[in-house]
Amino acid sequence: MLNLSVLQTNNQDKDYLFFRASDGALVPFKISGQGKPIVLVHGLGGESKNWDKVASKLEKKHTVLRFDQRGHGKSKVFNKITIKRTVDDLKELTQYIFGKEKFCLAGHSMGGITILNYISYNGCAKLSGVILMDSTPYIFSEPNWPYGLYYGTYTKKEYNRDLEIIDTKFIAFYSYFVYRSFTKFNPKRPPLSYEEFYGIAKIIDEKTKIKVAEIAKQFRRLASTPTKQLRHIIETYWKATTEYDTRKVLPKINVPCLIVYAEPGSLFTPKLAKWMRDQIKKAPVTMAKISNSSHIIVPLKGSEVADKTQRFLDNFKI
Repeated sequence: MLNLSVLQTNNQDKDYLFFRASDGALVPFKISGQGKPIVLVHGLGGESKNWDKVASKLEKKHTVLRFDQRGHGKSKVFNKITIKRTVDDLKELTQYIFGKEKFCLAGHSMGGITILNYISYNGCAKLSGVILMDSTPYIFSEPNWPYGLYYGTYTKKEYNRDLEIIDTKFIAFYSYFVYRSFTKFNPKRPPLSYEEFYGIAKIIDEKTKIKVAEIAKQFRRLASTPTKQLRHIIETYWKATTEYDTRKVLPKINVPCLIVYAEPGSLFTPKLAKWMRDQIKKAPVTMAKISNSSHIIVPLKGSEVADKTQRFLDNFKI
């Protein structure tokens, strides 16, 4: 039974509860189902409702918890956002909900970064399993690290350019991020460059067959946060990613791990998933491919993601 004294409900958001974190901020979350617990962590610019299709399947056997990271979805916190604070929210919320019971952590994209940082700070003592979905421990590509963002082409030079664009042309930046996330990688037709994408809308239509209206629809599907607030959030989290290189965290995972990756993918090469698998030597690792998919596997391939997640949970009795 939840202790409602530390929760607040909102009549307009009947599906949500609001946990008060140690710094006083309210953390929106959903909880459903019964059974062994699993926590679902959304990606950058997303929100907990992205998991609805996955949760509807998993909750038949599990208690499913998902929450809005700060600044996302129903969260009203738009300052003092750091990955460490999100990790603290995750730690405090799961301690409140599950107490001493162990839980499985599953994160998509930036949600995987949140999970790896959780492990960096807290270890795996509270975890029954770890699921990393189309995520990376390090976003930059370097001479000895070809697995960064945008299929291994994202350098610190591009990153510095993006910081300027986020500040001056946010819609252009985020539309491009959404476009790259939703578009399946095709080596015979490389994705549009920034310059091409920021050009006249007609160029987008002719070269990619993705209509501008469809990009706007995808934008809305990914996040309901107001644009002005979303700009601040994206900028804050984008800056925060430079502070964390979690490649050295992977060898610390000592509980069963599932690595889910998109094929052909869009943001990351499938080779990254295999590299991550090889770093985890203290626990069994299962690989799961989501075929014919872009990066947006959770809302677009939810049924397949749920099935492969459930198979992993059943196999290891998590």
